[in-house]
Amino acid sequence: MKRILKMAILLSLVLMMVITLIACEEKNQDSEKEDDEAAEQSSGSTMFSVTYNGTVIELGKPAEKVLAALGQPWSTREVFDCGAGKSRMFYQFSSFDLYTLKAEDGTETIDQVEVYDDQLETSKSIAIGSQEAHVLTVHGKPTSENNGKLIYTSGQNNLIIEVEDRKVVGIGLLRKTN
Repeated sequence: MKRILKMAILLSLVLMMVITLIACEEKNQDSEKEDDEAAEQSSGSTMFSVTYNGTVIELGKPAEKVLAALGQPWSTREVFDCGAGKSRMFYQFSSFDLYTLKAEDGTETIDQVEVYDDQLETSKSIAIGSQEAHVLTVHGKPTSENNGKLIYTSGQNNLIIEVEDRKVVGIGLLRKTN
């Protein structure tokens, strides 16, 4: 009886692993389709970007030249993102964090940026310390708001501006992966 119970538990674990792998693969295929659709849409849509020391960091663009221009990060590590179904690279710089999606061929695409100080500004001159009124003037009404975060969406891309006491305290750029 114990042997049958052990076999049943083992089979259950194997089945859960297979289901997880299938789910991640399906998300990966869906993500690739969405990436293709986003690339088609992006030709006419507003892309979100930030600039650091003259280097433009734009969501959905190849990362190779940007990373070379940014110089040596403080730290780097590879992480797997089941939601995106791909490997991601994390690069930590003094003023921001940068995430890229890593393709099977090793190429990387800019996927996320988290800004921590006023050394970076968006394509519409928003930086840490900017007034909320300026954000609303240049970007208009946000697509959505959530706990002090103004969220602007364009295609597969989000610009997230965190506001406290009517001042910008955080900026994030994020591509949707599901």
